[in-house]
Amino acid sequence: DLDPTNRNAWYERLGREGGVFTPQMIVDHVQSGVVHLKHLYSLVSSERYSIDLLVDWNGCRSVNQLCNFAESIDEEHNLYSIGDCVSPRSVQLAMAEALNVAEVV
Repeated sequence: DLDPTNRNAWYERLGREGGVFTPQMIVDHVQSGVVHLKHLYSLVSSERYSIDLLVDWNGCRSVNQLCNFAESIDEEHNLYSIGDCVSPRSVQLAMAEALNVAEVV
């Protein structure tokens, strides 16, 4: 939902920094540091390892399961609830919240 005039610049910057986009996938579950994904249409499962940051965007609706997951993890994992996990908002606001968290950590 980024403005088209800024979208390419953000994607380029994320790509240069090692960001990997995995479109049309849903987070099935996270277990022992492994993110288990499922393709939205084919339902084919895959896994991602060594994840530093997970951004799951499901449109403009709150996804409370992610907040509940973050609250259920012990404090040593440093998980923070931001974006639609907390309340429906734009990608720009979620990115600003992520930046605020990154500055604190």
